[in-house]
Amino acid sequence: MAIYKLLPIPIEYSTKPGPYPFSYQDTEHPKAKALRAKVEPAIKGISNEWEQFIAIRKWVKSRWEHGQPKFKTWDALMILKLAEEGNQFWCTHYTWVYVQSCAALGLIARPVELYANKNDSHATTEVWSNDYHKWIVMDVDFNCYYTKDSIPLSALEIHNAWLNGETDLIKIERGGTTTMPNPYEHKSLMTFYKHLFFIFRNDLLTLKPKYGFVIPTCRPQWVDEQTQPLNMYSKITNRVSDIYYVPKKTLGKATFLQQKSKSH
Repeated sequence: MAIYKLLPIPIEYSTKPGPYPFSYQDTEHPKAKALRAKVEPAIKGISNEWEQFIAIRKWVKSRWEHGQPKFKTWDALMILKLAEEGNQFWCTHYTWVYVQSCAALGLIARPVELYANKNDSHATTEVWSNDYHKWIVMDVDFNCYYTKDSIPLSALEIHNAWLNGETDLIKIERGGTTTMPNPYEHKSLMTFYKHLFFIFRNDLLTLKPKYGFVIPTCRPQWVDEQTQPLNMYSKITNRVSDIYYVPKKTLGKATFLQQKSKSH
């Protein structure tokens, strides 16, 4: 049986984009400005990018209770308005609103779809952290991220740890504290990382049409010797460089928040 070791930490990412180009949100679009105005109070006084990612996650998580949605939309402004009216939404909607909230601030995040099997799924995000120089899972619905040896992990690193039977070495970080959940919860969360589908865009706020439960976009699926593809989408890959490369908008370019900070 093949052994799949955790990727080196930190990963040395290529600066050359893979075959799946990333579609970025225009932060000057009126809808991005409107969303930015809603999110900015959640990060007031926080200058560290990593802490901003965590603060935004907590803010999005606090907007509604997880439950059966009545409306089909991925538009963050619409979801937030409906949430204020008492509507509930799924993990998918937490992911979409988080990705768009980060994008409105010039921070990079992308949706990642997880499947334990074809009928058991979960939606999460990966953020590009300039502090760690890597992609990192930020799970809004479970309000956590994952670490090994104090290093936050990507979805593929969690997947490989699950294949290696090393999930007991992974810690779940919630609300600024480190927790070792009960074995059932830990095993349940790790199982979701069997099948990974990556979405290479954060421009959901202006993506059309804006209605539905499935974003109309390419979502390559990770495969390896122990992970056969689910018969769901056509694109598959086993090349790390296809999935994990440095977003071009981080190369020598300040985020909206950094630009705003320098102007004061």
